[in-house]
Amino acid sequence: MDAYRLSLKLYFQPGAAPELAPFISIFHRWIRDHTLDHLLIDVADYSEVPNGPGVMLIGHEGHYSVDTTDGQPGFVYSHKRPEAGSFAERLRSNWRRLLAAAKQLEQEEALNGSLSIAGDHFACRINDRLLAPNQQETLASVESDLRRFAAEICGETARETAVEIEHESDPRACFGVRIRTEHPYSITALSPTLERS
Repeated sequence: MDAYRLSLKLYFQPGAAPELAPFISIFHRWIRDHTLDHLLIDVADYSEVPNGPGVMLIGHEGHYSVDTTDGQPGFVYSHKRPEAGSFAERLRSNWRRLLAAAKQLEQEEALNGSLSIAGDHFACRINDRLLAPNQQETLASVESDLRRFAAEICGETARETAVEIEHESDPRACFGVRIRTEHPYSITALSPTLERS
């Protein structure tokens, strides 16, 4: 799988999604203070769009957003620049970027502790219809990497067989899956495997 336009989404706990408005000033401050190890450029507010991208932090390599595009609020990192390595390696590097930003959000005083991540599922999307059409063949080509990746982030006791992958099969949409794990993961610490990779 050569696609590099990957999106990963962490979901908020039901009933724990913060209001979108504070993210506008938070993201502007991140740009000003160079908070992330990224070239951050601008903030876009789509909070009035139902089931939309919410508030986006636009960067050179990728963008972050607090969105509700699939009907459930969460925090997304979408990579958009070519990146070396295998599909599995790109999954890991994008996960680290997402977690670094999510950890930063947890510490934001403006959110008053309202950010709470559900640690038993996340989503992966490939935003490239040419290299990754939304069909079973694409799922078959990445499923083993996704299972190993999900087991890794849950720690040493997790098994690939305890990972459930739900394919979003709408042919009008980009390829996407929601991945559920039997063992919860934590955004407060990376597994040793992911830290080394």
